[in-house]
Amino acid sequence: EFRGKGILKYMRDMHRDGEVSKQMTLFLLGDGESGKTSVIKALKSPNNTSERLHEDSRTVGIDISTWVTPGGEVEFKVLDLAGQAIYSKTHQLFLQQRAVYLLVWRAHESLLEDDSELSDRIVHWMESLQLRVPGSMMLLVAT
Repeated sequence: EFRGKGILKYMRDMHRDGEVSKQMTLFLLGDGESGKTSVIKALKSPNNTSERLHEDSRTVGIDISTWVTPGGEVEFKVLDLAGQAIYSKTHQLFLQQRAVYLLVWRAHESLLEDDSELSDRIVHWMESLQLRVPGSMMLLVAT
């Protein structure tokens, strides 16, 4: 006897009556001044660019906004997390399963000579996320 009839009925009902969610959460992670705010500004811009940010307009804590992809297929709730160490303890309160994580890092000429510091920072962010949201996936973005 097949015991999964209830599950199959539920799945058929969801397929028939269910609705596809077009909302996602997007987190921007990375060290301070790595370009997280510029990335989201560029994504929201019609020409995919961001103006240079001044020091007094850097993210303090968390900036929360909305971004609708061109064509309106997906609406993202965007959490741009400040990268300074002082904020890192509070960020873990906002992390969640079923979200898109972008790890933003600044590419510059000094990395061509010695990339160990960058590697250490990327590993730090990846391990930190996995400890708080096991199984989460992260996309790397160089600015």
